[in-house]
Amino acid sequence: MNQITLTRVCCMTFFITVRSFPLLSSHLKRKNWPKTTPYHHPWDYPNEKKTREEFSYESMRKDVKYHARTKSELQSHMEMLDLINSCEASYKADVRKQKAAEARNQKHKAAELPKQISPFDPFELPKQSSDEFRRQNFFKFLASIEARNQKQKAAADRKKKAAADRKLKTDEARKQKQAEVHEQEVAEVQEQKHETAEVRKQKQKAAEVRKQKQVAAEVRKQEAAELRKLKQEAVELRKQKAAELRKQRAEARKQKAEAVEIRKREAEVAEGNIKSKRQKK
Repeated sequence: MNQITLTRVCCMTFFITVRSFPLLSSHLKRKNWPKTTPYHHPWDYPNEKKTREEFSYESMRKDVKYHARTKSELQSHMEMLDLINSCEASYKADVRKQKAAEARNQKHKAAELPKQISPFDPFELPKQSSDEFRRQNFFKFLASIEARNQKQKAAADRKKKAAADRKLKTDEARKQKQAEVHEQEVAEVQEQKHETAEVRKQKQKAAEVRKQKQVAAEVRKQEAAELRKLKQEAVELRKQKAAELRKQRAEARKQKAEAVEIRKREAEVAEGNIKSKRQKK
């Protein structure tokens, strides 16, 4: 089954489905149909012979347009119309292809037919004698052979020239393509070099930034170490001052206690003197 037959079978199946759609809906009963309708289905007349026009694409389009009642049906039927149009276009394209193939086959067959070198009409009597007639026909035969050989040689020369032209064109196209490929490779290499140079610059810049950061970190570390050293010295100084202050306070307390003891003794001595004086009296 070729493509044209398959296309026509698909279109016929779609056509039968479209035609049987009203029968599957509320139009199944004959009494619900309009009494005066311009549409007559081929199935209403089973005894009549169906012609090719009944199954044409135009009749399918008419049937689809007739059954469009609402907007939704119109939308679906428009899709059916698009499908019918596409099927018709593919069918016409297949027909054109088949006709072109038949024309090519006829042309090839005509070219393959044996060419008559010297046509001879048996009903035409020769005006010359038989020897002269044979001689002229022989020379005509030789001339036809020479013409055929020249024609074949010219055809061979044309073929060689066409082959040389094609080879020259292919060589030029190949050279041009190679030149384009070479230019593209050179451009890619240049771009790659540029990219590597940019990457190298970025790496150098990043290395310089890292070096600066390391130097700054070392400076910060030194400053922090000096600050810690100063803080430790300040702490040691405060500790020394606090120890000296504690020592001074302890000495002051000791001196104060000694002074208190001295005053107590002096008071006791004074009190003893007073008592002794009283006793003497």
